[in-house]
Amino acid sequence: MKLESLSLKHCGGFEQLNISFEPDATLIAGVNGVGKSTLLKAIGVILSRAQRRMNIAASQPLSFSKDDIFIGSDDVQIVASMDFNGRKICADYLQSANVKARKKFDLLGATPEKATAECLGVYFSPKRQLPGQPRNLPEAKPFAPSIAYDRALHDREVELREFMHWFRTQEKLGADNEPHRLKVLDALRAVVSDLMPEFSNLRIQEQPRLGFLVDKRGQPFYLHQLSDGERGLLALVFDLTRRLAIANPNSDDPIAEGTALVLIDEIELHLHPKWQRDVLQRLCDTFKACQFVVTTHSPLVLGEVEARCIRFLAIQEDGKIGVTTPTEAFGLDANRILQEHMGARIRNQKMDEELKNLFRLIDDENFDEARKAIKKLEDSLGGNEPELTRASSLIHFLEGAD
Repeated sequence: MKLESLSLKHCGGFEQLNISFEPDATLIAGVNGVGKSTLLKAIGVILSRAQRRMNIAASQPLSFSKDDIFIGSDDVQIVASMDFNGRKICADYLQSANVKARKKFDLLGATPEKATAECLGVYFSPKRQLPGQPRNLPEAKPFAPSIAYDRALHDREVELREFMHWFRTQEKLGADNEPHRLKVLDALRAVVSDLMPEFSNLRIQEQPRLGFLVDKRGQPFYLHQLSDGERGLLALVFDLTRRLAIANPNSDDPIAEGTALVLIDEIELHLHPKWQRDVLQRLCDTFKACQFVVTTHSPLVLGEVEARCIRFLAIQEDGKIGVTTPTEAFGLDANRILQEHMGARIRNQKMDEELKNLFRLIDDENFDEARKAIKKLEDSLGGNEPELTRASSLIHFLEGAD
């Protein structure tokens, strides 16, 4: 399944919004409060309704709260266009704002008989960090495919206990008579080492206490001893792998072959800038059959994807929120993205004002004062600041012209 487009009416701060999605990855960017998280929630709501209609997921489908409905409106409507194994599907969800909260859902172009693991969707909130260590684990036994959908689209923490239960089950059943399950664990270990080269040897420890260990630079660590960024990335990989494997029980490589619509809020959360640069591309290269829709505030993330994949949400002149796709992004440096696409300053406001004053002095041909300003700015910015080099060259050129 691939999400192709979404139309929102009276949803959150959106009076009306039409947005398209790329088949591999779509990156949603914009200032705080513009509706990035609302957009992910809308996708989750309509996908959970489609799953329930096709008898895939047993959990309660998602709905909107009163606060999710555009102020002054009587209802909220979401219409999604999806490609389901080459067949077009239209999903239409309407929810009223009154006390009884009437809900109406229509799904055209699909039947329960056509429902497969193709309809898996997984949402990762900013709270993904694998909290806690379980004291015990349930008995190892095969999972029903429907477990892959359990609360997958809810705003939740990723449970380490659920992952460890699945991991131990793979080990036990793989050792008994299902060796392909061990291949999945080997693939997971390889994925983690590729995404995080310092990490290796994922394993469950039984004694002296139950826990999940990973070696970092050869030293064993419990997961709760890792940084927030490390745990957040592992949580995403662990949970998505677990769900893909459960939804595709006969696959030797569900990581590469399993399909899912993956929603990630603030993909750069807690990540070092070096990791921010390539985290989305690495995830796409790893989970090859998945479609990613993610939000970000990071110019480093934006500079590493093709422009076709970016959707900027912004308030238009008429006060409504609109969406645009830039003409360029891939390979741009962070400062240019900040300035041209995100409307942010690339340096401290005081330094900006002093640089503007410097070039005013040059325009007025007050070169002695301009040199003093350059010297002062060098003490703050350093001698390698390009703008100071440009100012010095400009003074030299103008004095020579005289």
